Amino acid sequence: MLLLSFFALFSVYSFGGGLAGVSFTDIVAKTIPANKRGSFFGMRMFFGGTLAALGGLIVKKILDSYHFPINFGIIFTIATILILFALFSFCGVKEPEANLYREKKSFKENFLKGMKVFKENKNFRQLLWARVFVGSYLLGLPFYVIFARKVLGVSPGAVGVFLTCEMTGYVLSNLLWGYLSNNVSNRLVILLSSFCSVVPPLVLLLNILITLPVKLFCLIFFFLGSTNAGLGLGATNHLLELAPEENRPIYIGFMHTLVGPTVFLSVIGGLILQFTSFSFLYILVLLIAIPGIYCSRKLAECKIKT
Repeated sequence: MLLLSFFALFSVYSFGGGLAGVSFTDIVAKTIPANKRGSFFGMRMFFGGTLAALGGLIVKKILDSYHFPINFGIIFTIATILILFALFSFCGVKEPEANLYREKKSFKENFLKGMKVFKENKNFRQLLWARVFVGSYLLGLPFYVIFARKVLGVSPGAVGVFLTCEMTGYVLSNLLWGYLSNNVSNRLVILLSSFCSVVPPLVLLLNILITLPVKLFCLIFFFLGSTNAGLGLGATNHLLELAPEENRPIYIGFMHTLVGPTVFLSVIGGLILQFTSFSFLYILVLLIAIPGIYCSRKLAECKIKT
């Protein structure tokens, strides 16, 4: 009963997040000037990532100090309070009046409109392919730790170090991504993120040939965090720049619908690893990541509006 309830309620939570994501991103585009969105998302990820790291320590303390189900009850109570705080904070946002009237359309009409955008807008398609190829790092994401444990023989405690390195890459890189987004271009943010995505599989494949110190293996997780942060910030802001205001929700919703299935790449990676080897999997990850650099370079440059 508890397991079924969890999956049902977590599905509702995720579905609500998907619906809210389109409106949230549209409101960001209305309220935050284009040349300040890098700072907005960068600070959001910087402070959010820092609090997430601290939250992990709190969760560990609660799990160690209380027995089930009291420990999980405390964790979810805290989570509920934080979500309510976020909800009330967002209620204080004053959404500017839209400059253009958006006609209400059915789901079918919106879907067909999205298909038309995909077929006719080359910049939209190029951004989509860049997101898919760079986002292919998810294919091997969960198995770097398994490689370290089984092949390199690192201790269980090293896993915590790896996660810390990933969070450090995520948090620190946001300072650079935010600056570049504001002052140079989001295209450059995506391009640099694509280079970051190539580093993890390269380092792992190098470890197969030559056993490297664990400190160098930590680079994998630092660049995984940097890739995640840069792709999220750069792609979102680039999409907001190329999407016309009247069709912005269509662009946002359809992009996330098309990119959404990439979250299952880790499952596919697990199946590949089950029947092949670490070498095969990460050569594949590398071969998919390299075209991401090409697609990122081909992105149209959007001028930053002041």
